[in-house]
Order: sequence, then C-alpha cells, then structure tokens
Amino acid sequence: MLKPKESQAHIALRWLTHASFAAFLILALATHSAHWRVGPFTWLPVLKLPALLPARATRWGDERPMVLGILTLIPLLLAISWPLLRLAELRVPAERRRWQWGWRHISLPLAGLTLMGLISIGWSWLAAGTLLPPLGVSDTAFQLLSLALVWATYLFLVNETPSLTWPLAVVVAIQSLVGVAQFMHQADLGLTFLGELDLDPAVSGVSVLMTDGQRWLRAYGLTGHPNLLAALLAPLMLYLMSQAKRAGGWERWTLLGIVGLGAVALVATASRAAWLAFAIGLAVWLAALWTERRPA
Repeated sequence: MLKPKESQAHIALRWLTHASFAAFLILALATHSAHWRVGPFTWLPVLKLPALLPARATRWGDERPMVLGILTLIPLLLAISWPLLRLAELRVPAERRRWQWGWRHISLPLAGLTLMGLISIGWSWLAAGTLLPPLGVSDTAFQLLSLALVWATYLFLVNETPSLTWPLAVVVAIQSLVGVAQFMHQADLGLTFLGELDLDPAVSGVSVLMTDGQRWLRAYGLTGHPNLLAALLAPLMLYLMSQAKRAGGWERWTLLGIVGLGAVALVATASRAAWLAFAIGLAVWLAALWTERRPA
C-alpha cells in the first residue's frame, strides 16, 4: 500500500505526465512550428542549431537556424516523467500495470510502415552519391526522430489512456476559428507568432480556389496547407461527435458547437478528398448509431 507522501508524489507525477502530453498534443496539432523556425516552439529561445534539413533548406533558400524555445522542453519533460511514473509503479504491486504494445490491427501495420521507413533510410545511405542524392546526418536524425515520436505517442495512448476529448476540442476550435477567419478575410491574420503563413491569394504558390476567374484563398488554419488542415479536422470532428454522444448538458452542446465550427472550416478548405472521407466516416458512424438504437 502506498504511504501518504508516496501517494501524493505518485498522483503529482501522473498529473504532470498527462498534463505534459495534453500540452504537447495541443501545441503540435493547433500551431505550426515548421522546422523550429516559427511558432510557439521557438518562443523564449533556449538553443539555436543549424538547419535540421540542410538539403531542403538550401533548395528553399531558407538556411535560418533552428530555434529551440522554452516550450520545446515540454516533450523532454514528458520523456522524463513518463518513465519515472512507470518505474514508481513497479515499487507497488497494486499500482503495477502490464506494458501494452497496442492493438494488433494497428501495431502490425505501424510496425510495417516503420520497417519500410528504416529500409528506405538505409537504402538512401547505401545508394548515396550514386542512385540517390546524399542523405545527411541531420536529415537522417530528423526522420528517425519522427518515427520515434509516432511510436512514443501511440504507446502513450495505449498504456496511459489519457483523456483526449478537451485537448482535441481545443485543437479543432483554434484551427477552425483561424481557418474560417482567413477565408472570410481572404488573407492571413498576422498570427506569425503562432506559425501562420503569409497568405495572399494573388501570390503564386498560395493554394486558392478558382471560380469565374476569381482566386479565393482556401483556409489554411495554422498548418502548412489547406489539405493538411482538412486532414486534421475530419477525423477529429468524428471523434468529438462520438464523445458528444456520451456527454451531457453543457459539455455536449459545447462539443457539438465546436464540431459545427469545424464543419464550416472544413468547407473553407475546399479539400474534396477530406469532404469525401468525412462523409464516409459520418455515414459509418450514423449507421452504427442506428444499429445500436434499433430494437432487437
């Protein structure tokens, strides 16, 4: 049995771990910090490093260094607090939890994609300078870090089962408000500090919708492209709808209001593929709901 001080410390450590994950999730999905050049992860600089992807930086004519801000420490805090939480639980049989590798229908395909990624990285090194352009150490580090981040997030969700409803609701609300405002204003909102891109529908390279010779700016939100915003909103809206069904009172109406706002933003992205994906997902969800309510 946990002693009072140990119990309080364990509760505090669990709270810190889950709060760090929620903060990281919101920052990662609701803002844009492309290669640590702009956005919240560059606030209050702690460290400056050379461009992480030098080959791409040279190609794009942007060789500014990466700026690691104070909020970059949140993932580091999570990387420390989560193992400490698991180790603390090993001391108490009643609190000990079995490590889970996730659901087979997700873990196996994810492992396959990871293996393909590793093979691709290895092949890039073997064929460097002959069949393929040389792959730098920093490029490799970025790709390996990306794979590790995907697995860490997935395993955290599997083993800690954190509450995702309100963090994801915040993400949808922020991205939708910005996206709808961009579409109505037909320009960026000056939110560079949050990672918003410079958006002018008259400039070549900015994604627009052409109607009768008129260039209409598509909603970007705080992402790098309207299709990315649409791909983010569609599954999160379906998730929030399922959570709204289980909630009641003001929570249900708040979630439904955020979903409604997300639907407007999804339309403003003009991403037909995302519209189709959302429609299919909604149809499947409504069919399952109808099956549940149908009398036996």
